[in-house]
Amino acid sequence: MINTVNKKRLLLIDDDRDARTFVMLALCKNAVNCECVQAGNVTEAMKLFPKTAPDLIFLDYQMPGLNGLDFLTSLRKQYPESTVPIVFYSAVLTTYIKQAALSLGVQAIIRPGAVATIARLIKEYFG
Repeated sequence: MINTVNKKRLLLIDDDRDARTFVMLALCKNAVNCECVQAGNVTEAMKLFPKTAPDLIFLDYQMPGLNGLDFLTSLRKQYPESTVPIVFYSAVLTTYIKQAALSLGVQAIIRPGAVATIARLIKEYFG
């Protein structure tokens, strides 16, 4: 039986369905008791954020239309009191993108596919 009382919520924002599946598999492999809410774009994520009250956000940078930095900017503007930890990832990580993400409060920046890093971060934030 799954304990839903202590279940954590993850908001996973990525337009790539395969990437979302990869993170879901990392969650299952590490037996994390969490609910994963998925958003395929920034607009959808901004609608889901207040409804889901996530404990952790995994955020892709590169998406069609608005990107991960746009999400962070909107989040900080609309919810300045939010302290939700954010893991930012992308195959394209320039110095500018990294600095911008960190200045917007990202706690970790990783490359997609970093299984060991994803597992470590999930355990760190979800116990």
